Amino acid sequence: MTIVRDRNNASSACRFPLCNMIWLLPLCLMPAAFVVGAERDQAPQKNRAAALYAGRIMLKVNIHIDPEDWLALRTSHRIAEPDRIAEDSYEYYKADVEIDGVTIPSVGVRKKGFFGSVVSTRPSIKIRFDQWDKGQEFYGLDQLTLNNNVQDASQLHQYMAYWLFQRAGTLTPRCNFALVTVNGESLGIYSNVESIRGPFLDRVF
Repeated sequence: MTIVRDRNNASSACRFPLCNMIWLLPLCLMPAAFVVGAERDQAPQKNRAAALYAGRIMLKVNIHIDPEDWLALRTSHRIAEPDRIAEDSYEYYKADVEIDGVTIPSVGVRKKGFFGSVVSTRPSIKIRFDQWDKGQEFYGLDQLTLNNNVQDASQLHQYMAYWLFQRAGTLTPRCNFALVTVNGESLGIYSNVESIRGPFLDRVF
């Protein structure tokens, strides 16, 4: 039996290791970048919110908001028209929030999400601590992001993805879980994801 080798395939096989080396270069640099973030993480003033994202705890978030504002927040939606990017029509409403027994007054609360995760029963939520009281913060954070995971019945995809990125050595937002209630009504478990904003960038760079 005569084996005939395709010259094109042989050429591609020769080029394959070089392609691998090119792709491996950024992967080799990732751990070095992570070390920079890890060193900043160790500085207490840059990592005050560590307890809010500890992997083995579930944050308790109680939101107290005017019932009419809560209805307006839940039922708000983006405006989408042909050939135009959907407009962000979500607005902030004033509320008080209690996080693990600590009350933060006069925060801004709004709905979040694009299309797939947008629901009116248990919406994803952003909490801005300094929306009405400029300079107000909570353990160094100006915002809390709570995702409803309505497209993930396991509630684990987002948490596991961020955990995997961290294990790979990338500069990744922290993530754990939160039990959210609004005006005494439980909305269930949400993902508590670190917002990619100034505090996050200051922590990792």
